[in-house]
Parts: sequence; structure tokens; C-alpha cells
Amino acid sequence: MPRKRRNRDDEGFTIVEVMVAMSVFAILATAFASTLSGSLRSLSLSRQRTTAEQLASSQVEEMRRVEYDDLGTVGGNPPGTVTPTKTVTSGNQTLTVTTRITYVNDRAPSAKETGADYKAVVVTVTAAGATVLAKEQTLVAPPNQASQTDGLIKVQVVDPASVAAVPGATVALGTGPDAPISDTTDAAGNVAFASLTPTPSSGTTSTYSLTATAPGYQTVPSDLPPAAAVKFALAAGQTVSTTIRMYKPVTMNLRLVDAAGAPFTAATTVAVSSSTETQTMTVTGGSAAVTSVGSSPLLPNVQYSVGATATGLFSAATPLSFTGYPNVLATTVTVVMRPYTAGKIQATVKNSAGSNLNGITVVITGGPASILVSGVTNTSGQATISVPIGTSPVYTITVPPQSSYASASTTKAGPTGSTSTVAVSLTVASA
Repeated sequence: MPRKRRNRDDEGFTIVEVMVAMSVFAILATAFASTLSGSLRSLSLSRQRTTAEQLASSQVEEMRRVEYDDLGTVGGNPPGTVTPTKTVTSGNQTLTVTTRITYVNDRAPSAKETGADYKAVVVTVTAAGATVLAKEQTLVAPPNQASQTDGLIKVQVVDPASVAAVPGATVALGTGPDAPISDTTDAAGNVAFASLTPTPSSGTTSTYSLTATAPGYQTVPSDLPPAAAVKFALAAGQTVSTTIRMYKPVTMNLRLVDAAGAPFTAATTVAVSSSTETQTMTVTGGSAAVTSVGSSPLLPNVQYSVGATATGLFSAATPLSFTGYPNVLATTVTVVMRPYTAGKIQATVKNSAGSNLNGITVVITGGPASILVSGVTNTSGQATISVPIGTSPVYTITVPPQSSYASASTTKAGPTGSTSTVAVSLTVASA
């Protein structure tokens, strides 16, 4: 009996067809899920923004109700009663509300500059990760014209080595009738403290003083209180403009070698000198890291020279510079020690009254080896310093400004033999 032929339409799906169908479904499902997820995120962000805008508007309205004299942040510039930041929890989200209040300097033509013509209020609402969701701002006018007798202090913070402004530095008004007040410098390194109460012309607690801090920076020592540039009285209606210099700390890596370039590890006296200070140190092992000269840190914008001496050996004075600052904060100085026959120069230092001065630094440069060496006077006012012999070129003997004395300098031909001593005398005036 012949077998009945099956109709193709009676056959089911093949495995290949099923796999293809499942793949198409998976692709469509993934696309749909991605679209749905994006829509949900967009909806969540939209709700966050709506909440943030409501918070910002509410905070602005609240600031408009604050008394003008109190409209400022606690310890801020201007000072007041407003808390600069607060957190608000809404549902499952935590938002940060930041309020910044600043004086606006918008004087009328020919009017005196007060720096405090009215105030600007900026409210920013951020979510986790500092994402800004809303920002509102308003201007608030004072009930009366800005006082013409209040003082104004304008400060710029700069890096003298790179000749660049230091933005984001915190400048604090630490003493004075309206202290404490602090603020941060703008992109040009500027900040101003306005509407300040005048101070008497004398008295420690009545004067205003300024300090500055910034990540990775230090203040030049001569710009720290009580320096006149950052500590002063403020007369009625006076405007004071001043500069605070800040720098990134730098390091000199000193390397001592002999004439053949091998490390020179014997005990060596090293002098590092600028126009105002000199430091002498003993280096063993052939290397040292130097971060200061005398009582001052190494400053990247100051010109220094480095010299060294050991028994029967001297180095030529080597300049120190910080090429690549502020991106490169360390530099290597290689000092070559060479043998010379040494004689002595004996320097006597006196004041204007003819009295010998003890503990005064004397620096000797030049001579046939172009050296830089230094010594300190004893109770007889004398410093006896070894130098290479030779009469040409001459040596320069200098007393840098120090200990309330001004600088003094003279020149002299060097000693002619190992047993000879050349005497010089210097008189320094009171600074």
C-alpha cells in the first residue's frame, strides 16, 4: 500500500527558524528596555530639576526678606547671618543649596568708589556629584546710599615667579573692627573687602591684617603680618590696594663631583647665596636637598649662586634657577670640586661707631677660580676665609644686609701664597 505523502504545511518550525526568531526578539527587547530606561532617567532628572528650581526660587525670596545689613554669609564677604550651604532631602534625593552673596561695585560717574553699592545673591542647587540642577540670582539695593566714610581694601594675589594671578586663593581679614572676614580670589586673583569700619591710626587690635592660603602655595615671608603691605590702619573713606605674593615651594638637589665627574663624598662646606641672604652648610656623601637659605625658603623668582669648598679644593660659583616653574618644582645643581692652592682673606667688620661686629656673615666671590665662599665674624669682628691664591681677577668681599645693618662691599687682590693673609676692613651702617 503506498505511503501517504505529508503536506509541507503540516511541518513545524525548524530549530534555525526558532533561533532566528529569538534573536530578533532579543534585539527588539533590548532596544525597548534601553529606551524605557532612558525615559525613566529623564523623568527622574526632570523631577530633580523641578524640585531644585523650587528650592532656588524659595531661597532667593528668603534672601530678599533678610535685613540688608544682615545680608551676607557667616564669616564671609560681606559678613552676615546667612548660612552659605545647606542640604535638603526630598523623597529619595539629597540636594545641596549654596548661597553666595557679594558686594557689587557699580558707582555712578564721578562718585567715590565704595565697592559696596549693592549686593548680588546667587543661589545654586546641586545634586550628588556636583551636578548643577538650578541657579537663581537677584540684586538687592541698600535702603540708603553706600557710606562715603567706610573703607575699602582691594587685594590681588599673584605668583611673582610665573607672573600669574592665583585664582581661588582664600584671603582672610584676620584683625580689625569687622574681622573675621574671608573670601576667595577671582580668575584675575582679585578680591575686595568693602564697607569696612575705619580704624584709629595706632594700636595693634585696631589695625586690619591680611593673610592668604591656596592649595600647593605658600606666602612670601615678607608678605606676612606684620609687614606694612598686609597690616595697616584704615582711615575714613580710604581705599587701600595691596598685593600678596604666593609661590609653590621649590627644592634644589645639590650634586658634588670631582674634576673627573665622579661623586665627591668628602665633607664639603657649601654656600648658597642671594642678594639678601647666605646660608652655609656642611654636606657629606656628595649630595643634599636644599629648601631654604638662612631663615627664608628658596624662592623660585630669586637669583641664587652656589659655591663649595673642602680642604685644598674649591668650586666655581654656580647659578641656581628653576627652569620650568611652576610645573617643575625641583632642579639639580652640579658643583665641580677642583684643587687649588689656598691662602686667606681676613675681613674685619665694624659699625659706624668703629665697634667690632660679631656674628656678621661675610661673602667672598670672584678671584682666579670665580668662587663663592662665606664666613661669620667672631667677637673681634673678624672672619678668616680660605680662598685660592692669585691677584687677578680681584675678589669682591661683601656684607649682605642683616641684623639691622645695611650692606657693604669692597674689592681686593687675593693672597699670593699659601701662607699669606690679605686683610680687608668693612664698615656697615645701620639699616
